[in-house]
Amino acid sequence: MAHGVEPTLPLDITESTFLGPSFRRQTTLNELIGIRARQLQKRPDDLAKMHEQVLKRRHMSALQYSRRFHSSLRTFDFTRGMVVLARNIIIDYLSITIIDKGIGNKTEPRYIGPYLVIRKTVGGAYVLAELTGAILSTRFSANRLVPLYSRRSKSPDDILIIPITQTFEPNTEFIEHDTAFQDLEPLFDGDLTEDSSDLSEEGM
Repeated sequence: MAHGVEPTLPLDITESTFLGPSFRRQTTLNELIGIRARQLQKRPDDLAKMHEQVLKRRHMSALQYSRRFHSSLRTFDFTRGMVVLARNIIIDYLSITIIDKGIGNKTEPRYIGPYLVIRKTVGGAYVLAELTGAILSTRFSANRLVPLYSRRSKSPDDILIIPITQTFEPNTEFIEHDTAFQDLEPLFDGDLTEDSSDLSEEGM
C-alpha cells in the first residue's frame, strides 16, 4: 500500500518460474527484460506448456515414490468376510491420545485377533467381529488392520476369507456333537478326593 503495488503471492512466484526458461548462463539486460515481460503476459501457450510440465513431473514423482516404497505401501481395502489382525494400541480417553505398542510394552501382543470384517463405514473405519460372530463395539481404522494369511497358502495372494451369514449367532453345534475326545482314556482311574485323603492320613 505504501508503494502503490499489489502484494505478490507465493503462487505467482512459483508460476513465474515455470513460465520462464531455466537460467543456466549469464544473460544480457535486453534478454532478461524480454523474459520478464513474457512471464507477465502469461500467454495461453505458455500456461498450457507449464501445466503439461507440472503434470508430467507429478506422475514421475508418484512412480518414483511407488518404486522406492513398494514393500511398505498397502491398499486398505478389506472385503466382507476377510480374516484380519488388528494392531494393539492403547487409547487414553482422558487426554484423547493414542499410544502405539512400542518399546515400552514389549510383553504386550503387537496384534490382536483374528477378526472377521463385517463392513466398512462411511468414514473409512471397519466393523469387525469375533470368529464366533459376536460384533465388536470398537471401530478399527484401516491402517491398524493387516490381512491374515492361511498356513496352507503358498503366496500372500491367497487370503483367508470366511463366508459370513446374515445372522451373527455363535455356532455351538460342534460342541454338542463333538466326539473327538470320547475315545481318550482317563488320566486317573480313581477319585481324586479319595487319593488326596489317603495322602493326608499317611502324612499324619
